[in-house]
Amino acid sequence: MARTGIRGSNDLVWVGTAANYAAKMCSIRDGYPTHMTAEVYKNLDDSTIYGLNPRQNMWSDYHWPERGVTVHRSNFWWEP
Repeated sequence: MARTGIRGSNDLVWVGTAANYAAKMCSIRDGYPTHMTAEVYKNLDDSTIYGLNPRQNMWSDYHWPERGVTVHRSNFWWEP
């Protein structure tokens, strides 16, 4: 995190690999509002992967051609 900008009008800005990937994943337009890297996915616990149904994985794999990596995506929605 860095404070950057012009004098009197600066802000906190996140820099680095995580912020870069997050910004780039925001541009993926594939009908899935949520994306994460494989590194984040492998650290999820079962309740975050399967939700309330232990047989239904809420995430699917997606090969991100612009980066040449696999990310996980979801459009899962919990009903209140």
